[in-house]
Amino acid sequence: MKKGFTLITVVFALAILTIGVLSIVLLFPPGHKAVDRSRAMTIAALIADRELNTIQTLYSSFDSPPPPEELFGRDPDFPRFFWRAIISGKEIYTVDLEVTWEEQRKKQQESFTTKFTKH
Repeated sequence: MKKGFTLITVVFALAILTIGVLSIVLLFPPGHKAVDRSRAMTIAALIADRELNTIQTLYSSFDSPPPPEELFGRDPDFPRFFWRAIISGKEIYTVDLEVTWEEQRKKQQESFTTKFTKH
């Protein structure tokens, strides 16, 4: 009896290997999409944190003017991201900040809220 692999065994093993490799390769595009979305949401949170802190710093002291009802801008570090803040309230101010950007030709948006008082 000869020792070794038959042609059918080799073809079957190659088919299983091909299916496994293709399965792994097909996971890459959704993985990249998830990484891109996560990166964009992290940038949006960074922009929101920066702008909310700036608004609170500018308008929370007793001698500062009352905050405007609306502020907006584009982040210089991330030019495809825009932010818009709506400020409401008299003694306790509520800031609703939205960060928008375009991802894969679709408008994406995240909302953030904070409150502050003058002190």
